[in-house]
Amino acid sequence: MPELMSLVRSTDVPTGAVGIWWIGQAGYIFKTSSGKVIFIDAYLSGALDGPPEAWPRRYPPPIQPEEVECDLFIATHNHSDHNDLEAIRRMDWDRIGAFLGPRNVIRALRGIGVPEGKLVLCDAGDTAVAAGLKLLATFCIPNDAEALDSAGYLITTEDGLRLYHTGDTGFHRFLYYMAAHPIDVMFVCINGKLGNMGGDEAAELARYLRPKLVVPNHYDMFARNMADQWEFLGRLNATGVEPPAKVLEVGETFVYRMDVAKA
Repeated sequence: MPELMSLVRSTDVPTGAVGIWWIGQAGYIFKTSSGKVIFIDAYLSGALDGPPEAWPRRYPPPIQPEEVECDLFIATHNHSDHNDLEAIRRMDWDRIGAFLGPRNVIRALRGIGVPEGKLVLCDAGDTAVAAGLKLLATFCIPNDAEALDSAGYLITTEDGLRLYHTGDTGFHRFLYYMAAHPIDVMFVCINGKLGNMGGDEAAELARYLRPKLVVPNHYDMFARNMADQWEFLGRLNATGVEPPAKVLEVGETFVYRMDVAKA
């Protein structure tokens, strides 16, 4: 497979579409039709590695931190598998347009020396414009005191495509408020551990929000925190309603078009 960052750069994304690459756990790379590149929740180090009773990665990162080049780098909350400071220290910050996240993420990034001019604070309920993209930070049910400010993000591309990354969140009916926002692709956690939604809850949320496509995540990285993505698809289908779902392979190129949800 070509080196992933080169593949992202060389991929032509047509108008009304977005390129999507899963990089494991809750991490993705998005590329818009104008060429804007966004990273979100990129866990690219072995910050949580250790013996089996710790949290060793099950596979190596598909991209090295030194290779990262993007217009916007987002972290939904300040856990190492989402705001990977070990990896961020190794990145060339001159090749990253801006870093965006809730307050504890911004505080942590400031603490390792990321320049103030590159930091964009966006707490739940806030809106922001970064790299020419509109963002709405969304409500989450956090899973510990370290991440009380956890947020999801609704990203609107220049073409009007709306990508909703739930972040790490437990299920609550209050999340139904997101039904007021048309969603093209919803990226949802399904691990059902450590306070996150499980497959049944993620399927119920998708049923209510009715995005055009659902992509599950947060089920693959750590042996102690696995879930069955195919079982989730079965649960989603059992609701008897749209939306369709897409299970991505790590590093796979997937181009979503606004007019056709390719599952």
